[in-house]
Amino acid sequence: MTRHYPEPFTAGQGVSHLLVIHGWFSDHRLFDDLVAELDPGHFTTARFDIRGYGRSRDIEGRFDLDEVADDAMAIADELGWPRFSIVGHSMGGKVAQKLAIAHPGRVASVAAVTPVPATPLGLDDDTRAFFARAAEEDEVAQAIVAQSVGSSRDATWVAGLVRQTRQTARHEAFARYANSFIDDDLSAGADILSAPLLILFGAEDRGVDHAFLDPLYRALYRDARIEVIPETGHYPMVDDPAALARRLAAFFESLA
Repeated sequence: MTRHYPEPFTAGQGVSHLLVIHGWFSDHRLFDDLVAELDPGHFTTARFDIRGYGRSRDIEGRFDLDEVADDAMAIADELGWPRFSIVGHSMGGKVAQKLAIAHPGRVASVAAVTPVPATPLGLDDDTRAFFARAAEEDEVAQAIVAQSVGSSRDATWVAGLVRQTRQTARHEAFARYANSFIDDDLSAGADILSAPLLILFGAEDRGVDHAFLDPLYRALYRDARIEVIPETGHYPMVDDPAALARRLAAFFESLA
């Protein structure tokens, strides 16, 4: 059978299977340092580039979150994982919530790292237009990233992340994914999510802001575990991968 999707990047040999889903900026490489911090004897991780990014850059598609979720399940099937957990970052965190709602028999637990909310973002016209310009203008993309990292990263790092994203992501994919994570509404299924859910915020993140979103998540998911990682922004897997790894390990191991 012809492979529909590039083979995922796997690491470790553990019985705890983690499917890792990246967000709007960068690709699977954003998790390199985090994967290196996880115990390979306990965890097996699988990462993939979503359509239009990295090794999946030339795969055509709608470039929306439903499609990412379908591809993630196809990859889990190919890996032979009947039940697995998900680590999703930002936009990938919204995909993780979608998967847990849609596939309760397959998704054992979810760790959403600085996740996009399950509800539509409700952006006004000017803000939505600003996000749309990020597909074309590096300065706008850098402004969005800079707000999300706060003091945890400097301007050189911000520019580097945008440059890497331009190299890995097709223009139309980057633009369409933004429309999907801005508009998609998962809230109708929130009350049926049964998988244990950990939501991790970065203390310096002003994009996915803890103070603003904590009440929303507590209303949507009454049993969610919500934590804030000090001195990190929107990318704790870069700011402090060891601290993030400890939080993830403690969460997943507590469920064993």
